[in-house]
Formats: sequence, structure tokens, C-alpha cells
Amino acid sequence: ITPAPVTPAPITPAPVTPAPISPAPVTPAPTPATVVIFTEDFTDSPGRFADGNINDNGRLLIKKKEKAQTSLVDIRNYSEVQFSFDYGSSGSKNLKVGYKFNGSTTSWTYTRFAPTEERVTGSVSIAIPDNSRQLKFRFKGGGNTNQDRWRIDNVSVTGTEK
Repeated sequence: ITPAPVTPAPITPAPVTPAPISPAPVTPAPTPATVVIFTEDFTDSPGRFADGNINDNGRLLIKKKEKAQTSLVDIRNYSEVQFSFDYGSSGSKNLKVGYKFNGSTTSWTYTRFAPTEERVTGSVSIAIPDNSRQLKFRFKGGGNTNQDRWRIDNVSVTGTEK
């Protein structure tokens, strides 16, 4: 007797688990560094504000329409500059904080700060045009009477690197 043909059972391959697909690592764009360009605390002198007056408390004092400004500051490596300072005032007129680029044919650009007897912090952000190399800063009083006075301290100028 001839045995009946045997059909082998189908062979099912073992299930294959694919390796997980990891996305390519994302490298974040570098964050531009912020660096200190200069600080001024007026401890012993007007420092960078050479034409300014210092009061008995070691603060820059602006009376009436007086002004105090820096010499030119190199800003060629920065895309933005932040100018901040502490101030308090007596009187009722605004303090003007200005800046001007070297070689600029335009006048000073001013931001006005309201009078306050309390000590507060003011700041101005300045976008730096590509062709600008130097900048100067100015505090200017807006008053007419002897009561119009501003006391300025802790000036800080920082720059965001290009």
C-alpha cells in the first residue's frame, strides 16, 4: 500500500517587529549672545557721561534743560542694543533719553520718561542698522524751573550679537 501523499503545513514566518524610526535630531538655531557693552554707576565720577554732574548720593544729576552724553560707543558687532537705567525725579517735566548713530545726518532720537519721585528703571531698545558702527547716548532734561531735576544711576548698555 502506498501511503497517501502528505501535504506539509504552510510555514508562517515569525512576525517581524520593525525597529523604531527615530527622527533626525533637530539642532536648534543658536541663540544670539547678549553681552555687556558698558555699565556706569557714577560712584566717583560721571564716567562715560563726562559732561554730567554727580550729586552727593553718587547719581548723575540733570537739572532743567541740562544734558549729559557719552562719547561714541562701538556697536558694529550687535544687531540690537538695550540701554537701561534707574531714575527718580522732582518736578513735573519728562526726562528725555536719546541716541544718535555716528555720521547720521538726522537729529537725536528721543524717548520720554515720565517724572516720578520713586526710583524706577527705564529702558530703550535700539535696532542697529547694518551699516552702523558707533552710537552715542544722551540724557536731557525737559524742565524750566529749579524743581525740575532727575537723578540717574545704574546705567547698563548691553548688545545682542549678530
